[in-house]
Amino acid sequence: MPDGAMSAAVSKPGSVPTGPGMSAWPEYLVDAFQRRVLFLDLLRQRGNDAIEMESRPLATVLRFEHEVIMSGKTLRRPMNYALSKIIAPPGVVTNPNKRPVVVIDPRAGEGPGIGGFKAHSEIGDALNAGHPVYFIGFSVIPEPGQQFLDVVEGQVTFLEHVVALHPNAPPPFAIGNCQAGYQTLMVAMLRPDLFGPCLVAGSPLSFWQGGMAKTRCAMPAG
Repeated sequence: MPDGAMSAAVSKPGSVPTGPGMSAWPEYLVDAFQRRVLFLDLLRQRGNDAIEMESRPLATVLRFEHEVIMSGKTLRRPMNYALSKIIAPPGVVTNPNKRPVVVIDPRAGEGPGIGGFKAHSEIGDALNAGHPVYFIGFSVIPEPGQQFLDVVEGQVTFLEHVVALHPNAPPPFAIGNCQAGYQTLMVAMLRPDLFGPCLVAGSPLSFWQGGMAKTRCAMPAG
């Protein structure tokens, strides 16, 4: 590079940089401003979606029509969970004498996951097979003083209600995704008479936790 070009490319302290690359600076500023506006608009939409979801009785992305048939707020130990009956879509007929299916919404999030956010799901497949389906979901804010064991005992009450609605059917098939899986097994341990099969998908169950030497059941279970 000639000495003159070198000196022109080096800016003096306090001077405005010049050169071929500076011609894109105005375009960069416009692009950065537009992206900032789009980002703020995205936050606005996200906030509106959150407010709308929090206003629902159940904070869920459940796509199936449903009706709340028992609220946990009315229990002896109030909780922010509710039992809903899934309304079968047009053309789908369920048999009340078939084993009811109960899908429990995981607490880790605000959606039923593989349980019921699309037609081909746990709920959709159960409906298509003619089973009555129920869904246990939750609202955003826990009840004052609510504890985890309140939810476990409340779920016992929900299962008792489902069993009473289907006296001629086998015990319910419970599906618990993620955190709801080990929660459901705790309920089944308390009241095994209320349950048929249990499916726990992606649930963190580790009978070996704490070390092999400390857990007597680890080796037989393995």
